[in-house]
Amino acid sequence: MPPPPILRFDLISLLSVRHGSEQRLSVPQYNCDHHLVHTLRGQGWLQLGGKMYEATPGSVIALPPFTLGTFTKIAGIPWEMLNIHYSLTLSSGHPIDACYNLPVIFYPEEFRRIKASLINAFQLSQADPAYTLRWGAVVLPLIAKYWMVFSKTVPHSPSEDHSMTVLAKRIENLGKDFDASALAAATHLSVSQMNRRFRKSRGLSPKAYWLGLRLAKAEEYLRGTNYKISTIADELGFADPYFFTKWFARKIGMPPGEYRKRCKVNPF
Repeated sequence: MPPPPILRFDLISLLSVRHGSEQRLSVPQYNCDHHLVHTLRGQGWLQLGGKMYEATPGSVIALPPFTLGTFTKIAGIPWEMLNIHYSLTLSSGHPIDACYNLPVIFYPEEFRRIKASLINAFQLSQADPAYTLRWGAVVLPLIAKYWMVFSKTVPHSPSEDHSMTVLAKRIENLGKDFDASALAAATHLSVSQMNRRFRKSRGLSPKAYWLGLRLAKAEEYLRGTNYKISTIADELGFADPYFFTKWFARKIGMPPGEYRKRCKVNPF
């Protein structure tokens, strides 16, 4: 029997606690990383792939990367949640979701203990920023346990392809321009070969992968900065803010200004 794949954590972001608003507003969110949304109190909803998932105390919502989900808070009902952002790859370089899947919602045993541990870690980090260096002691074992207990194997896992892992890193470091010919040349493949092998490895084309990163970056700017729309458009390589606004609205379902307004009410 072959040894189990080695897990490698590429990025663990800080935990964050967000409190629900009394207003009924929804916030679309496109992610390039994984989210684990722990509901501590109250109620919320996630719309994903045409389905609605109810977030109640004791539940964990696993939002996979490169998907568009919409979180909704119900008027009059608070929603206190704690969200872990992370990226997890296998030793082959494939993202873990290429080989295994977590259910969108699951219910861990000993949730009260998990909740207390996460809140304690969060509060310590607020009191002492240096404590953030010890996040891994709490977060890494918890994420690993979730994948061991709740994940299922993807029926057709991709074969190992290190060149596509290198290509993914190259795409992640691209600036404002996407040049398929240059990327293919760097991997010593034709554009069609590159597209076919990357799609087999990652589940989407190189350009779709790059556009997903671009969209997530746009949301990050809109949520976390006061940059003007024209500045964000320029940062992302759009020659005209009008085209950026049109592109963003087509992808997310609302223009950038409306998205920013909703995020100020519902800050995920």
